Amino acid sequence: RVYGCGSNEFGQLGLGSDVSRVDRPERLDGLSSVKDISAGRGFSLIRTADELYVMGDNTYGQLCRDTDGDPIKFPDLLEFSVSSDLVRSFNAGKASTYILF
Repeated sequence: RVYGCGSNEFGQLGLGSDVSRVDRPERLDGLSSVKDISAGRGFSLIRTADELYVMGDNTYGQLCRDTDGDPIKFPDLLEFSVSSDLVRSFNAGKASTYILF
């Protein structure tokens, strides 16, 4: 189970656009077998057993998606040109994402 609290201004907690902040840990539903989490400034990455999800601010393309800079407010599956189960590690920087295959 994944819980988060704090700012959700850009959807970085994955709770949608109706929640701007959370003062107590709030459960993020819909993801199972979560293995790792990494958070940058206003965005988050969550890895499950065989997939990587992104959410939050995408001003600089840090979610590895073309959204014209619009945020992603719910966990969104990141698709790769190679199998996502080959992801060895990942990390969120201030406004960048790094994925090691």
